[in-house]
Amino acid sequence: MTLTRKKSRKMNAREIFFEPGSDAHAHLPEERGGDFPAPALAEFLPAAICAACEADFAPLKKIRKRFGARVVPAFGIHPWFAHTRSENWRENLENALAEIPSAVVGEIGLDKNRENVCAREEQFSVFEEQLEIAETCHVAGVVVHCVGRWGDAIRVLCARKNLRAVHFHRFFGSAEIASALARRDDFFTTFSFSMHELARPNAELIRVLRAVPRERVFAESDAPLGARSRELALAAAEKLAEIYEEIL
Repeated sequence: MTLTRKKSRKMNAREIFFEPGSDAHAHLPEERGGDFPAPALAEFLPAAICAACEADFAPLKKIRKRFGARVVPAFGIHPWFAHTRSENWRENLENALAEIPSAVVGEIGLDKNRENVCAREEQFSVFEEQLEIAETCHVAGVVVHCVGRWGDAIRVLCARKNLRAVHFHRFFGSAEIASALARRDDFFTTFSFSMHELARPNAELIRVLRAVPRERVFAESDAPLGARSRELALAAAEKLAEIYEEIL
């Protein structure tokens, strides 16, 4: 299908991934049927909830309908599942993005550790095609998973001309990589880190955090919505505030 969504300015990531203390990267609840009980899940919102494969698209649309703008849906094919995509996967992705104009593309990317399951070439092909879809559909941003392929992922991303924002989920890169990405002006870059790791950061993580502005940093559960305690999210937010207070 051909999308006619109007192209607009690049967006500040605050318009995409919410404020500190929310969950910048979650997945669908373990129980994907039913009506997603609002009282049980509402306390974990707002959250950006990411699909991993086409089978996640329908329940993700449903949870977005249930909770509205408190859920930012990300539709995409994770590199772990790139080899499972259907013949109509591009159309299915474009349809999902057209149905929810505020959606982003994700979770997409490259994973060296899974190349024995999904070949490197296939991961690259699906990653690049999804970036193309993000540009063509003028979505607000993309959520990127990267393990062991930082040079390749950055090269692919920097070759694009019309990406608006790139969010690196559970960032494992160095402080130097983070700083270089944050300085780019062709797309707005943000990062999220595990709530567990933020609550008890080691020296290297603190070094990475100090290499990027506070407004580029978010906490994430990388877990099914509701599987992490609210107390953990608050502990991560408090530690972040403490780290950046020391910088000022």
